[in-house]
Amino acid sequence: MADNKEELSFEDRVILAAATFITEEFSEEDDDLEKYMSEAVDEFKNDIENGRNLAVATGIVDEPEGALDTFIDIKNKSVIQVISPYDYDGEDVILTLFQAETELELLEEIQNFTFGYLAFADEEEVQAKLDAREVQSKGFAR
Repeated sequence: MADNKEELSFEDRVILAAATFITEEFSEEDDDLEKYMSEAVDEFKNDIENGRNLAVATGIVDEPEGALDTFIDIKNKSVIQVISPYDYDGEDVILTLFQAETELELLEEIQNFTFGYLAFADEEEVQAKLDAREVQSKGFAR
């Protein structure tokens, strides 16, 4: 990463904003914050190099019961939630939590992250997508 903030790329600014959130939200009192932040930056850089979105939160969904992972999708300037219901066969349910039109909008959104905002999904929207998928699969089965 560049030394001068003005020279940082959009990608680098997202990495720093996300690493700052992770450090502030998940570090323990006795953690070395500089080391924690450095490790988060390294992990995010590795994710980008390997074509992965940046994982910023994990949670659960109560109805339908399942795992939830929240990611920053830099390419699409969005924040997405991937819900993996335990009792449903098939693909994960993907919800767009936030869609930015500009790079600045995405950076501002990341700077306002809270764990509660990222770790809980709209259960009605998840169920609606699962119901639509079930109707569609039954329609093709006829």
